Amino acid sequence: MLTGGCLCGGVRFEITGEIGSPSFCHCSQCRHASGSAFATNAGISAADFHLRAGADLVREYESSPGQFRAFCSRCGSPVYSRRRDHPELFTITDGLPQLERGDA
Repeated sequence: MLTGGCLCGGVRFEITGEIGSPSFCHCSQCRHASGSAFATNAGISAADFHLRAGADLVREYESSPGQFRAFCSRCGSPVYSRRRDHPELFTITDGLPQLERGDA
């Protein structure tokens, strides 16, 4: 299981299933969103993503047609992204400090 949250601690989530292999994206959208030369992302099943706190803080922004980036409205931390044409999949930003691997 993987747990995590945003910088301010208002949003908490857990991922109960497998996490896909990380990928590095250098597109302009990912560079802008990450503030870096690339973003490290991993795919997960939407059914395995569970918000445990702060659902009222999560906002989505349609960064390009059909692509939504979810973030904490208080601190701006990324939470997940999703595509309208693949509702069964989410993408998380892998390797951020808010991701905590463990059993509980």
